[in-house]
Amino acid sequence: MNAVTSSPVCEAEDLATGRWDLTVTVADQLSWRELWAFAAQVADDYASGPMDLLVTTPVAGRERTGDLAAPEIILVDRVIDGSAAPAGVPVNESELLAALTESLLDALDYCGTRQFALSHEDVLRRTREFLSRPEVGRCQVGSGPDAQFAVWIPESDPWCHGADLIELLDICGPGRGGQSTLLGQMVGAAGPRTVRGNVAVSPDQPDGWRVLDRLRATGWRVVGARWRFRCDDSGITVPDRGPRWPDWAGTT
Repeated sequence: MNAVTSSPVCEAEDLATGRWDLTVTVADQLSWRELWAFAAQVADDYASGPMDLLVTTPVAGRERTGDLAAPEIILVDRVIDGSAAPAGVPVNESELLAALTESLLDALDYCGTRQFALSHEDVLRRTREFLSRPEVGRCQVGSGPDAQFAVWIPESDPWCHGADLIELLDICGPGRGGQSTLLGQMVGAAGPRTVRGNVAVSPDQPDGWRVLDRLRATGWRVVGARWRFRCDDSGITVPDRGPRWPDWAGTT
């Protein structure tokens, strides 16, 4: 572990399960063996009972290599110029709350944490509290059955000396095809800004390659990935996950 440069190990609460996960961001590109050894050491040093460990690493240029098991999500960056974005519609907060709650619950399948899900009412309450935080931004295109929402927070890039970026947390809602408009509205009048999104695909499978190729064709670049490890008294394992899907990226 001493040979790996990383951020401090922190704890973060999952909105949809209420469980506390360990989180750490690594500065180095690691082989699967190195990643496993690092995760095992972090779990041994920090895990207090059964919990999950989320390790984020840079993977630029290595997303198709065979030595890395499929991560939970792929991180992608794109510089967005929002100066010409059309004006958005007022955000319908009740519809946003319902859409984000459903999206968080759906994500449990590809995270392998469905068995830990809280009740729908509890997730709704926790999501409402999350959206009330002053740093959480949102915007909307369309309305009713055509509504789409983007939710984001300002963040510092751990791999670029703390440079400012916008972390896109989710695009949700029943509508389709409004992603480009939402991204422009996120950046708004601030001028070109880097947006960091994530997509739940398997980069070691052809379907995942095609999704990433479509993202590259629209200006995105793959910069990192996040792996989930399950920690308990017997060590670490990779949880079983349900099928993953392109999520918003496939229609950007």
